[in-house]
Amino acid sequence: RIFGELRRHQVPLIREIASRPQVDDSVLHQPFGEGKQEAFGKMVVERFGYDFNRGRLDRTVHPFATSFGLGDVRITTRYDPKFLNMALFGTMHESGHGMYEQGIGPGLVGTPLARGASGGMHESQSRLWENLVGRSRRFWQAFLPELRKAFPEQTGSVEVDTVFKAVNKVHPSLIRVESDELTYNLHIILRFELENDFLEGR
Repeated sequence: RIFGELRRHQVPLIREIASRPQVDDSVLHQPFGEGKQEAFGKMVVERFGYDFNRGRLDRTVHPFATSFGLGDVRITTRYDPKFLNMALFGTMHESGHGMYEQGIGPGLVGTPLARGASGGMHESQSRLWENLVGRSRRFWQAFLPELRKAFPEQTGSVEVDTVFKAVNKVHPSLIRVESDELTYNLHIILRFELENDFLEGR
């Protein structure tokens, strides 16, 4: 029922957006050195509250977060040297998982409550930092000056609204973890429906 109602509104909305002039997101598709991307992403999530004294950030093929205890939380991301969003939003997303794990009370260690309330609650925290914070105008007002310092040739003369619109571009894609805030939900719905059809022999 939830997905049916969501699809009923989202599919026409995405089609309507696709029929309009598209947002220019070329500012995100430039050469961005991986080392500088990593340093920028670390700085962002540390300011969010991710504690590198109790956690780390590493590279992987598909981003994930894991925890071996309150003092050992690990997040991962991947880099595209010609696309800023992949690593930056992946790092913000995984830092949400990581901060949720780091925020568990020490008195809960060894109990079932030390793993988080649910997968849905965990995902709500990761997507909060990725989308509600990371795609907000206020975020870019605060962090665009830092991005300009890291990548002066690519972003030195870019305005906040240009980046804000670019990171919020709605565009269907084949990769769920790289999709925008609107089409992401359709990836979940499609996977759910395919899995149901598989289990039902359809």
